[in-house]
Amino acid sequence: MARVHLDDTSKLVVCRFGLKLAIVLFLVGLTHQHLPTVLFGASAILCLHAARSALILKERPLMAVLGYWDEAVWFLTLAMAANLVL
Repeated sequence: MARVHLDDTSKLVVCRFGLKLAIVLFLVGLTHQHLPTVLFGASAILCLHAARSALILKERPLMAVLGYWDEAVWFLTLAMAANLVL
């Protein structure tokens, strides 16, 4: 099995994504809302936020390290998966 080696910036992006997702799931658990509905809305908002941050920071989409564009794509994928469940 191949090991993935991430630099410090990429590790920060992965942790940031995981933390945001954990907070959304925690809030869904507290409010007892329908998970796919809330996950779709929150992921869409977080996708737009990550894309806006990437534009403000003038990141290039296909860099060697992970960045806000990658986080935006992950949240977009999560939103589309939640939309399939709806």
